[in-house]
Amino acid sequence: MEVAVKAEVLTPQQNELMPTGEGLTPRQKKFCDEYLLDYNGTRAYLAAYNTESESMAGGEAYTLLSMPKIVKYLQSYLNSIQINHQILRERVLQELSRVAFSNIFDYMEVVKDKRGKQVVQAADLTVLTPEQRSAIQSIRVSARNGDIT
Repeated sequence: MEVAVKAEVLTPQQNELMPTGEGLTPRQKKFCDEYLLDYNGTRAYLAAYNTESESMAGGEAYTLLSMPKIVKYLQSYLNSIQINHQILRERVLQELSRVAFSNIFDYMEVVKDKRGKQVVQAADLTVLTPEQRSAIQSIRVSARNGDIT
């Protein structure tokens, strides 16, 4: 079974959860953003402060990571990611539930043709709820000898 999850732009409510970096200098914010990529303080310092000395960058990164406003920004960012991840997880579970608990007879019906033979045909899809429609990936109807199978 294949479930597609669309990447979405953050909602205003989700966006409010993201830290702004208020109180940080542009370089401190750049350091934090770089640090959040791979949690490598030395690399983040080198990227944010344009220095080439790795030993100095390591020490300075340690100093920055000890600053309360840096710690607050990083914690706030990680908390917002955790909340957004929970929202995404819930949406994926809803989508999987729609597919898992869908009923095939919502999408097809067994009727008798002119000869009295039972045949399967597509149900009236215009009356489906949005949840039912979202469970359909594709419908293939083929006709053989005039019968829909």
